[in-house]
Amino acid sequence: MIRRSLSAIVLGALLAAGCADESGDLDRDDVPTPVGLDLADVVLTPQRPLGKGELQRAADTIRKRAEALGLRVEFTEPRDGAVALRVSVRGLGLAAEERVAQLGRSATVDLRPVLAMAGLPSGAVYEGAVPPDARPAFDALACAGTPVDPPAKPPDPPQSTTVACDPDGDRKYALAPVALDGGDIRRADAVYPTSAEDSVGGWHVELHLTAEGAHDFRELTSRLQSGRDYPTGSLAVVWRGVVISAPNAAALTEDGRVVVVSGNFTERTADELAGIITAGTLPVAFTVTSYVHTS
Repeated sequence: MIRRSLSAIVLGALLAAGCADESGDLDRDDVPTPVGLDLADVVLTPQRPLGKGELQRAADTIRKRAEALGLRVEFTEPRDGAVALRVSVRGLGLAAEERVAQLGRSATVDLRPVLAMAGLPSGAVYEGAVPPDARPAFDALACAGTPVDPPAKPPDPPQSTTVACDPDGDRKYALAPVALDGGDIRRADAVYPTSAEDSVGGWHVELHLTAEGAHDFRELTSRLQSGRDYPTGSLAVVWRGVVISAPNAAALTEDGRVVVVSGNFTERTADELAGIITAGTLPVAFTVTSYVHTS
């Protein structure tokens, strides 16, 4: 099968970054400007003030994300409490600013056991049961037109139950507290099956777990398959508040260390999701406070 490992992309980003001087500002003359490329000078500002170390790590993560999203990075640096960067946006057209905005968004992937599923528009629960504390939010949840990449919002507390929609607005879910999160994921690959034996059709994302994550995942799948704690036997993969996949536990893993996330992925969306996950998480969300397009 074809595997788009982001490790090589991230390494390329770091090597390219190592050749750049990151000590000046956006107007300095020593920043190389590639001939024939459209450039954007961007400032991303954190939702709360960050210390020097946190801001540097955030700048490194933003650089990796930019490379994963196909943006050529000229430089990335902390500056005046924000992160400044120059990227090539050639060929992106009107999608350029949206692609840049993704650099600062929350990028956590949470895995939550499914407590109940309901079909829409009826809203009737066809599997599992909604906990009493989640019933008001579940009944009020309207899923029509749920975007695949919704606007940034505060994440749900990992220790609490929550409710969420699927990207198509056809189902809504009541979900248990987070069982595994981004800290349990070592890397992510975008994969396209090339053999008839592959049980997953179309582009999908494989989450490669850490040793500790794999141990916790094996325990979790055992509980899911028993039906004792989670009668639905399904595990939701939640990305930015949307359930992008909710497979039965039996279809989740290849070898106990890889979680297969299927969904309505295209090559681009699978690559982007895998790339952002592999690049790592930010301490807080960042917003674009300056975007200047230059030629």
